[in-house]
Amino acid sequence: MSLAIGFPHPRQIALTRSPEDNLPLRQWLAAHAPAGQGLAIAEWPTAALVDIPVEPDRQAVEHWLGLARAVTFTSRHGVSAWLRQMGAQGLARPGLLLAAVGEGTADALRSAGLTVAIVANEPSTAAHLAQLVADQLLPNKTVLVVQGRLARRDLSEGLARRSCDVRVATVYANSEPPLPPVDPAWLGPQTLVYAAAPSAVARLLQWFPQARQCQWAAIGPTTAQALVDQGLQAFAVCPLPDLAVVGQTLLDAMAPPEAQL
Repeated sequence: MSLAIGFPHPRQIALTRSPEDNLPLRQWLAAHAPAGQGLAIAEWPTAALVDIPVEPDRQAVEHWLGLARAVTFTSRHGVSAWLRQMGAQGLARPGLLLAAVGEGTADALRSAGLTVAIVANEPSTAAHLAQLVADQLLPNKTVLVVQGRLARRDLSEGLARRSCDVRVATVYANSEPPLPPVDPAWLGPQTLVYAAAPSAVARLLQWFPQARQCQWAAIGPTTAQALVDQGLQAFAVCPLPDLAVVGQTLLDAMAPPEAQL
């Protein structure tokens, strides 16, 4: 899964998503790192997730919720932002299917006393969830997609292609976080920086031009191209955004060279 291209081998990793989004990956890496690898992890958040008043507006979203046969969530923050604004009661309606990308998102719903009918695992992707939800519904049934601003459209477009009536409720946004504390000793080729979006590449390089000396891992071809646009190249490219695939790609990239033979 990794694409090693002959750079000095990285020995530590920096995660660049919000702390909430970093947590599942950090836990996965800690649980699956080979004994004795001594994996060191730092967090350099380039994103901050903040609640926004539900869009397009609360009245419309409440109406769509009443029509919906299914409600989908792609992140734990989407769940928590929805619950803070809209509460859990509307999601507990009999016959309403709740669907989630990954067990972390599903657990956030379960913690609110809700039953999750569909979970996209292996891979934990929005595109996979679209397929699973559509398989459970008759054509033209309403599906409410809960998401953040500037979210990828894999879920909504995947549902629409499968003849679902898709309505989108936006409940949070990605804003610029405070400048993270970064140990200057980490700004070198011994560090693998995991970039999960082109914005992470641009923001981190703006803050710390020395990060050009680091190795970089990209979530996929779009982020890999963002590195190329900055005059950099990916040490590792992850083919899917699924947690296990991302985690294994990073561990493969961090493995000692003799272990990759």
